[in-house]
Amino acid sequence: MKKTYDLGRLRWTLTPYLPESWRVPFGKPDMPPVECRIPCSVQKALLDAGIIEDWLPGENYRKIEWIEHRHWIFETTVPGEYFTGKKHAFLNFEGLDHAGEIYLDDRKVFSFANSLQNYSVDISEYAEAGKDRRLRIVFTANPWWLGCFGKTSEMTCGKPRYYYTWDWTCRLVQTGVWDSVTLTERDGEETEWADIETGCSEGKGSLKLNCRLTGPSGGTAFVQLCSENGTVKEETLLINGDSFALEWEGLKVEPWQPNGTGEAALYELFVSVTSPEGETLDEFSRTVGFRSIEWRRTQGAPETADTWLCCVNGEPVFLQGVNWVPPLHDFADVTEDIYRELIDLYKSLGVNIFRVWGGAILEREIFYDLCDRAGIMVWQEFPQSSSAIVNYPSEDPAVIKMMTDTAETYIKRRKHHA
Repeated sequence: MKKTYDLGRLRWTLTPYLPESWRVPFGKPDMPPVECRIPCSVQKALLDAGIIEDWLPGENYRKIEWIEHRHWIFETTVPGEYFTGKKHAFLNFEGLDHAGEIYLDDRKVFSFANSLQNYSVDISEYAEAGKDRRLRIVFTANPWWLGCFGKTSEMTCGKPRYYYTWDWTCRLVQTGVWDSVTLTERDGEETEWADIETGCSEGKGSLKLNCRLTGPSGGTAFVQLCSENGTVKEETLLINGDSFALEWEGLKVEPWQPNGTGEAALYELFVSVTSPEGETLDEFSRTVGFRSIEWRRTQGAPETADTWLCCVNGEPVFLQGVNWVPPLHDFADVTEDIYRELIDLYKSLGVNIFRVWGGAILEREIFYDLCDRAGIMVWQEFPQSSSAIVNYPSEDPAVIKMMTDTAETYIKRRKHHA
């Protein structure tokens, strides 16, 4: 059975160094360490410790640009009780902003260089049962510029572009752990990715599920769809190799409707994977909604016209939306309460769609959960944005691959949301 530990519950410290000085035995910190929580930005940790002023009033942001030019180390001790001797152990990072290295004790176990990716690091060979381990996340220096405003072609790394000034914010280049850090242990296989598609037609729901495992299992998978009133449908499948799939039609479900047109009905999809010996290897659940979305030509439009009319569950819907950018410039420090307050406000104003701008980020899971419940659709852009001079992206093959890989993770992480 898989076991997951939230490392955000541990005690963390944050220490700055002049670039690269932490690599040498005589390197000294630029200032004493401060205690912090994660997720958090370096900027917020220093503000909470009383080391810097609030950067929002006036031009205070100019006083903290020095933060960009240090290397920062987040450090904690992972207790030995978290290591129980299972066959596989992984450190999982949902958001690291932006580039650096991961150390377990004094061994480098991983390098990263993309704020928009998530990472899973295999530390099985270092996870000795019952032994404490020192975990360090080292952030190295940030890029100085990303072509803002002038050249999209100079946006060549996975760092949010708005940090370097935009028309709605000052320059403030965040460094930090912006989403969860967890430790996972398991003996057998687990679900690597669950591809979920739902639909709704003539009052009936459809669901397609394709799951890929980390390796061959040969066991069974139990799949159950539930509403608040009980089970809608369930099925037990034989696992063939490292994957399994099902397709359900004619489900008796209520459609998910956009805000202002009806109820945003949601259901829980539960999946459990069992070994040939009957041991539970992995289990997870996803909240899903049943709806169809299509785009039609407006009345009288020629055949060559684009399809501009959005129809949800067969009915035209007026898209009353807003652009969504991170509620705080230092988005690592946005709390669930902030998300909830804003989304509730927009719901009360009749908003039914957010455009999540490509010059920012893929929002946290909680944002999409709250949008599901509020009946607010999400137009999620990939990490690109326009410019005033050069308005096309980089043609460097390495950059194109990085953007492609990032886009694929966007889809895998958020596709199941209504």
